[in-house]
Amino acid sequence: MTPRRKSGAQPKPLKFARVPHPTMRQPCIEIVSHARNRKGYVQLRPRNGQRANHVHAHRLAYLSKHGPTSIPKGWEVDHICKNRACVNRSHLRALDRSDHKRVTNAERYADVEEAAHCYWLATGCDFLALAEYAGRSLSTVRRWRNRWALEDHGDE
Repeated sequence: MTPRRKSGAQPKPLKFARVPHPTMRQPCIEIVSHARNRKGYVQLRPRNGQRANHVHAHRLAYLSKHGPTSIPKGWEVDHICKNRACVNRSHLRALDRSDHKRVTNAERYADVEEAAHCYWLATGCDFLALAEYAGRSLSTVRRWRNRWALEDHGDE
């Protein structure tokens, strides 16, 4: 019978997997030995001998490459690959918190708009159905459709 590992005793060994990324030159590296939290991040307890709070694995990966003072106060580590489980140090960058939110939200918003545009082209649905599909307001969907109409007429 294998003895149970007590919480805080021997740390669980890390196991990694390389996951191809469609746009990055190098694959994402994911920790597969630990579960992701509900937001998709892997959290680890630092191995400094003290009882400490969990830290995001990608933050530890960034610090291991750039040094313990490389993330200024108020800054966050961003995944260029947009894979929250990735710890590939070449896929990580430090950004000011406000820049991080602006960049991340703009990309997320663009992805939702692109999916809505594809849905609209495939179904020809009305504003209400498109707003429900995209989870956005009617005014946002009207603004998108007006822009798409201008873009379609610009090709002629």
